[in-house]
Amino acid sequence: MKGYMIKKKLCECGCGQPTIRNGNYPHNFNRFIHGHQGNRTGTHHSEETKRKISVGNTGKIRTREMRKRYSKAKKGIKFTEEHKRKIGEVRKGKTYEEIYGAKKAKN
Repeated sequence: MKGYMIKKKLCECGCGQPTIRNGNYPHNFNRFIHGHQGNRTGTHHSEETKRKISVGNTGKIRTREMRKRYSKAKKGIKFTEEHKRKIGEVRKGKTYEEIYGAKKAKN
């Protein structure tokens, strides 16, 4: 492709860095640099969005396999001593039922 000018495409996240070509086509560039898309670090959902998420998740039935996957993902997480202390302070003086709810306390 001699003499063919290929204009570099910039990342659409707004960082201004050029993206790389996607495949062998001269004008087919990726839209984002890897890791730049969907970065919501430091942002918060609005109250309306939280309500919509809550309504959408209400009544969902999670299978045993799903619950096992969730459990496995949480296993092995190390809490700092400060975090452990804060959890203990919150739970101090409360019954099992107050912490985990009446339904779990019956079992």
